[in-house]
Amino acid sequence: MKKKLYFLLLMLLCTTFAFAQVCVQGVPRNLHKNAKGITRSVNASVDFDKIQYWVGTGDKKSALVVKWNDGKDDNKCLVWGYRWNEKTTGAQMLLAVAAADPRFYLLVNGGTQYGVAIGGYGFDLNDNGNILLVNGDHTFKLTDGVYNCGSYSFDDFTSNDNEDHWQSGWSKGYWSYWVASADGHEFTYSNVGASSRELADGSIDGWSFVTDMSNFDSADMSGDLEYVTTPTKKADYTKGTFIVNEDWYGHQNSTVNFLTNDGEWVYRVVQKENPGIELGCTAQYGQIYGDKFYVMSKQEKDPGASVVGGRVNILDAKTMKMEKQIQTISTNADGRAFLGVDEHKGYVGTSNGIFILDLDKQEIAGSVEGTTNGGGSAYDQLYSGQIGSMIRVNDRVFAVHQKSGLLVIDANTDKVEQAIAAPEGWGFGSVVLSKDGNLWLSLAATSGSGQADNRIVKINPNTLEQNIIDLPKDIYGPANSWYAWTPDCFCASNQQNVLYWNGGSSSWFSNYTIYKYDIDSNKFSKYLDYTDAADGFYIYGCSFRIDPVSDDAYVSLFKGFGDATYVVRKYDAEGKQLAEYPMISNYWFPSLPVFPDNVAPVIANPVGDLTLAADKTATIDLKDLATDADNFDAAIVKSVKTVSDASVLDAKMQYGSLVITPKKEGKTTVTIKVNSNGKLAESTFAVTVTPATGIKNITTNGAVEVARFSADGKRISAPQKGINIIRMSDGSTRKVVVK
Repeated sequence: MKKKLYFLLLMLLCTTFAFAQVCVQGVPRNLHKNAKGITRSVNASVDFDKIQYWVGTGDKKSALVVKWNDGKDDNKCLVWGYRWNEKTTGAQMLLAVAAADPRFYLLVNGGTQYGVAIGGYGFDLNDNGNILLVNGDHTFKLTDGVYNCGSYSFDDFTSNDNEDHWQSGWSKGYWSYWVASADGHEFTYSNVGASSRELADGSIDGWSFVTDMSNFDSADMSGDLEYVTTPTKKADYTKGTFIVNEDWYGHQNSTVNFLTNDGEWVYRVVQKENPGIELGCTAQYGQIYGDKFYVMSKQEKDPGASVVGGRVNILDAKTMKMEKQIQTISTNADGRAFLGVDEHKGYVGTSNGIFILDLDKQEIAGSVEGTTNGGGSAYDQLYSGQIGSMIRVNDRVFAVHQKSGLLVIDANTDKVEQAIAAPEGWGFGSVVLSKDGNLWLSLAATSGSGQADNRIVKINPNTLEQNIIDLPKDIYGPANSWYAWTPDCFCASNQQNVLYWNGGSSSWFSNYTIYKYDIDSNKFSKYLDYTDAADGFYIYGCSFRIDPVSDDAYVSLFKGFGDATYVVRKYDAEGKQLAEYPMISNYWFPSLPVFPDNVAPVIANPVGDLTLAADKTATIDLKDLATDADNFDAAIVKSVKTVSDASVLDAKMQYGSLVITPKKEGKTTVTIKVNSNGKLAESTFAVTVTPATGIKNITTNGAVEVARFSADGKRISAPQKGINIIRMSDGSTRKVVVK
């Protein structure tokens, strides 16, 4: 009975205030003469057993319910729990929740005669952690989730993230305060502020933003409840797998998703970590090099997108913060692939040749001469200079050109040495480096028809010797996609000397089967086959790669172009399914899995100190000098960093071997640098040049003399008559007779 009388009294007061005053958080305010008072009641329906996010400690419990009325997230009311023991207020509960939950934030006017006035509430809906308040040209950081503006000027504040829940105001709208003594009881409008509201065990405080100052029923506490979960921990982008997506052309820019090692998806990580920033249109390629993630898009903006992105997108690979976007590479040059050439330079493949990216300045710094198309018709411009996959081995870069074949480029001078044509009128589809250090190329029609040959080509990257391998009759050749370029499924294992690719009767029908070629045993087999899959899934495009550390395969599957159902599956090296990771519904059109690069190269077999005669040239094979746990050892680039006294000798790299040419007697040191996917290591050794002997330089399978002894075992610095015992750089010994 008391409750009904109280409510009737409240209705009477509100009706009176509609023509005079109402208390807003305890502050008397005049209303518009036509303002409509509160005419309906809502029961509080919080189930305390469902509350997931609790703040504070104690035996007593209260609930906080906030409703933004902004149309976002279906206008759900968010619910937190608060535990306490000693006498406490609604304001203390609010401030405690804001301090504890990094997504929840407040704008207040503290210390008024009525206590704390709450003028703005926010919630980080996209969970990107990017929270600032904005007023005109000024931004304001929060302390413990709160900014105290010191006045009632709440109306002019906004959040810096339009995707967040945010409402603030005092005159154009305001936060109405509702209280209930327990679950199931009616919410009643509070005429006192939160600082004067004393909580009771089981009580519920509700806040709802009034968007219509002439109708207070616009902000009752009705609506579905959402029990706030604890914040998701920030993704560790060094532990998982990136998936670069074309995404839905004509509707939105491309995206990158991240699959954690725990099997959880972090969607649209570029937008998540960089609010207001997006990739360009139809991203097909990504490479992590030197702790930067280079994502290539074909154009800078999708026709259906509102944000202009970049053709070249450079992100910090560990935080996914965008560092630079390049919208235009050059005239008639849409983005294709990227290759890190050395720690200062990268190659940007395009529809119009190869361009040089200065990695230090993060800007285009020229082009590789002889790779552009030189004009012609629009078709010729697209299909005469189109560059596909690129690989660096030792001193050369190998780039697949749709018309010209395999371009062999001097990585130091950026000059094309030669173009290797594909056999019998075919073109090359893509190039792959295998564990043994050889190049493998698929054969494709240069017209872009998607036709593929049932052979693959092996090329020695040092001698350029070619071998053509015929595939068995039941094995199709690697599919290609020059018609709408993608990187292809053609790839290699870092742990085994094995190649993988997808294939079919033509590239248009190649997304059901993946083949495996064991190079050492010369054995071909089917690795995955979705031809008769009962669940209707099959491979999307080129989205297949091998984890360089675990040797597991990651493949993206979908059910058709009109179905937004996608999953990623993981398989072991024998094709056994290990896991499946369903995705939220979206037309992802995934392009390429990309794996983090966490390990630096290690100098495994450092060069020992050398002694050379002035008339000898030493050639030292450095094939096994360095190793890298998450990159191909064959892809490690070696170079001479310094010679401390260049007047004593000349040192240079030639096809992965160190060539030392003495100039005069003396001592010096040589420092060798290795670069593995942009990560560096060094090794320094001493070289002593002794007087010329007139004896022919002694080498054995690339090993050179490192020390010389007399027949009685004494170390000698120069040849002596009689038997000399020579220790070689590979640890072997030889006996020679000096006359």
